Amino acid sequence: MLHGATMLWDSFLASSDSCRRNELERQFLKLINYNISVTGSVYSRFYFNLRTMAHDNSLYSLVYLLDRERAWKLEVRLRSY
Repeated sequence: MLHGATMLWDSFLASSDSCRRNELERQFLKLINYNISVTGSVYSRFYFNLRTMAHDNSLYSLVYLLDRERAWKLEVRLRSY
């Protein structure tokens, strides 16, 4: 049932222009009381924690693609921060 609803929603949104789509998504999130805002302090904390973890694991490139093993190791380390 959910898959069908998702397909219908995606089909509807594909025919809408992007501004209208963004507005519909904003209204939907508002209706379900979903908070999508992130404070500057939360963003900064995660940004610098992730940056530190990347540096600690020799991931210096900003465009570095993780393989499954390295992603798992980072996840384990994230839990200990």
